[in-house]
Amino acid sequence: MVLAYSRIHQIFVSRLRRLAESINESSSISHSATKGALRETYLREFMGDVMPPALSVGSGFICDCFGGISPQIDFILAQKNKIPSIALMKDVALVPVEIALTAIEMKSIIKSDTIDQLKNQFDECSKLKPVIGLKPEDREQPITQSFSVCFSLIAIETNVKKETLSEWFQIIPNLINICVIGKYGLKREEYGKNDCELVKGADYRETLNYFSLLINNCYDNINHRERIPNGKGFQRSWIPYIVGPNNA
Repeated sequence: MVLAYSRIHQIFVSRLRRLAESINESSSISHSATKGALRETYLREFMGDVMPPALSVGSGFICDCFGGISPQIDFILAQKNKIPSIALMKDVALVPVEIALTAIEMKSIIKSDTIDQLKNQFDECSKLKPVIGLKPEDREQPITQSFSVCFSLIAIETNVKKETLSEWFQIIPNLINICVIGKYGLKREEYGKNDCELVKGADYRETLNYFSLLINNCYDNINHRERIPNGKGFQRSWIPYIVGPNNA
């Protein structure tokens, strides 16, 4: 039986081929910072096409209203139209933890020490304290909540074996998936479990599955957060960022 695919699917496969070609062309650049910046630009453009309008794609730092801040993150998927991010420069922003959904690290080559960088990002983001902003007439202080930012890794090449990458899901509880573009992907089978599933196939199946899982996870994360504040929402969480958590 021949499976039929939508025109949109065909367009994404075509654009992934162009993305791979652009990445391969950049291999001739010897300056690693320039090469990395170019590859991030290529991937950001593709993510701008594939991500739904409810999600923003940017680079920068995740922060809270108490002064906590993450290390720099290559790509941050955040919920739009709740509270704003603050641009520091082109494509680099401070993203409030209340709207940050997934932190994505991009690597030209996954190396054995990549896990150390991911673990540091996870540890620092876990210290951030989301807050439910209250109405002016509410007498109590803004309510600190606890929820996690998810993590993801996408790369061009890897020097680390699949078996070792699978172990990284145990080290980082919030790691949802890993993708080596054009080769294979790994994804956590279920929330809260360390087992992961191998994804591979023709026409960039691993990469399309990678982005599909990111989108699904972001919506799951949004739904989870909307249940946390008992209907109050996070729209007023912007106020403590402006005046400070003790003056909101």
